[in-house]
Amino acid sequence: MKKKILISFFMIFFIMVAQINANPTFSKKYNMKCSGCHSMLPTLNATGLKFMRNGFRFDRNETTTLDGFLHAKDWKERTANLPVTMLVGVNINSKDRKDVDKLNFYSGGTLTDTLSFYAITRSNYNAKYNHILFSEPSSRAFLEWNPKGDEHVLKVGWMDPLMAISNLNNRTLMDSGLIKAGLLKKAPKSKVKPSWAMTPPKPKAPGTDATPQELKKYQMMLMPKQVYKPPVPYAGFGLVKGLEYSYLYNHKMLFLVNYGIPTAETFATDDDSQLTLGFELQDVKGANIGIVYLHKEIANIDIDSVIVPIEKYFMHEQLLLRTNFVYKDSSQYENAYYGNQTSMTYAIDEDTHVRVIYAVDKDEAKNANTGLSFTYSKLFNDRFIIHLTGARHKGKIFDESVAKFSFYMFI
Repeated sequence: MKKKILISFFMIFFIMVAQINANPTFSKKYNMKCSGCHSMLPTLNATGLKFMRNGFRFDRNETTTLDGFLHAKDWKERTANLPVTMLVGVNINSKDRKDVDKLNFYSGGTLTDTLSFYAITRSNYNAKYNHILFSEPSSRAFLEWNPKGDEHVLKVGWMDPLMAISNLNNRTLMDSGLIKAGLLKKAPKSKVKPSWAMTPPKPKAPGTDATPQELKKYQMMLMPKQVYKPPVPYAGFGLVKGLEYSYLYNHKMLFLVNYGIPTAETFATDDDSQLTLGFELQDVKGANIGIVYLHKEIANIDIDSVIVPIEKYFMHEQLLLRTNFVYKDSSQYENAYYGNQTSMTYAIDEDTHVRVIYAVDKDEAKNANTGLSFTYSKLFNDRFIIHLTGARHKGKIFDESVAKFSFYMFI
């Protein structure tokens, strides 16, 4: 009860502060609406993708974020160039998981005409889990060097390897009700269990002479896997601490190499590694078509995944269709995983969207699973977001429907 009263107090306080200065970092700097770079938040449109690719700038000759802040003429101009934004919110769903209280910090901007930075840290809290601010699994922070505009891009730091590919990361899954949506039914008898569906049979404990890698693998096999994941997040492209280089040829062909240490895995250590290779054809008759390959070594387990993403706008960019074909092969299981995740986002107006997501897969136990999600999204005054979601997942092991309400506010 005290916790809810405290949250309510802070929400009222934030709303009062928001009346003074509430636009997100880039929106307030350029004095433009969120719809300038986004369709349904946080999905990026063509302008947003180019802005991100160019190091969070529209023009190399523009005043940098650093100069704008240091040499501002007045308080209003200085706050417009302050590269920090906060998002607070709450998620409420129809299942007995308690409310999820959310707090995000964003920072990003340009330091010179070729050097920029981006950072985000998240805190999600409820009675069952807690993502801690500024911890590696819940944060991204990197420096980006663009020596020739959008042609060559070099990143170093903590990053998402799918960020460079058009809307391939979890932007199109936000508040879908599909991630962590499934609850276990009574487990059927099966010799092969899908890794996301249930706790594997208890493995034989390693001996006293076991190596650190063997101990770590044993710990991972003991971890309960009691939530469903759609195909794209299940492919395993996690956050990494490392380097990334990408090359955009003739503004049409993107080549990507990312290598680092996984940071979002529970038992990840500096001995683990993750390599991501990507290729994308951009604006081919209005479509973006790519292929991304992952090789991950973690806890003495080898994982190879492939995603083929296809994205296209229709109806004068009023309708966004995105489909992703996913393949995953893990040395932990005998069979491979296959899936498809398709989403359609329709813009009623620049601040109102509806989104439908359909996911289907065949897991390592050869079980067929489907997921369906419908979301209504409304942005008010470029600072308040409401998402109303209904989702359904059905398979041999999971069977669940969920209704979800989400409210967010930028400060």
